[in-house]
Amino acid sequence: MIIIINFALIFIGGLIGARIFKIKTQMRRISYFWSYVLCYIALTALQFGWLLTSYALEAGLLGILGVTLLLIYVAFGAALYYFSAARSNDIDGTTSNAWMAFIPLVNLWLMFKRGESYKVSRPTLSRFVLDPVLLICGIFALSLSSALQIISEDIAEKNASSQRPEFTTALKEKMTLQESLAHEAALSSRELPLRIDNITVFKSIEADGHTVTMTYDIDRENIELRPDFKQMLASEYCAPDMLETDLQRGAILKLIYTAPSGRTIAQYQITQDDC
Repeated sequence: MIIIINFALIFIGGLIGARIFKIKTQMRRISYFWSYVLCYIALTALQFGWLLTSYALEAGLLGILGVTLLLIYVAFGAALYYFSAARSNDIDGTTSNAWMAFIPLVNLWLMFKRGESYKVSRPTLSRFVLDPVLLICGIFALSLSSALQIISEDIAEKNASSQRPEFTTALKEKMTLQESLAHEAALSSRELPLRIDNITVFKSIEADGHTVTMTYDIDRENIELRPDFKQMLASEYCAPDMLETDLQRGAILKLIYTAPSGRTIAQYQITQDDC
């Protein structure tokens, strides 16, 4: 979804660029290639901005950070249109082919098609030495940006692993309790039903106001749960990476265990007092 949104923003930026830019200049292939390289490097560097998400959330600036980063995709689309329109001008004297820059593979036509500037006499040194050097350097820069993207993804994954409890807690604190519980229930429901062990299936989870109800099916009809089972459940759900924050804010957790016949085997209610 994020990738789709980013492409949509780039396309919107291109439409804005088409409205505000009146391109009269022409751009040679090597110049267009380097313009694309620099835009791609800038877009790759933008990924490091998402690493500031947890810090922005704590400072109350998450919305500003998100809007700023997304608007940069719009700016990238506008810049891409400008360069592509200038390149199209060099090819056939119009900007009608600028749209090709926004279509993968099709954009290669703008990259390789000879234009009017190719017919202009240029010094041998520039044509046969400088241009190839610029091409090789551009390819190297693209490779470097790809490496930076891999590095940013690795850093993001490590940060997510180390900061997930703190980030989740901060995120929940920005929601009302009802919103937080509904969010948790919606996320968990996507994976249900889920087998917990050889006799227990996590069947459903529902949020209603301050109450979360979890239903478990047990495959055996005649079974009794341990006397200390509620304490075991409380220690599990009171953990920081579970529902600790919500329970501290007044949430009520109901756990229902049913037999194959539909009979309720046991029912527990856990609140902050049980933690």
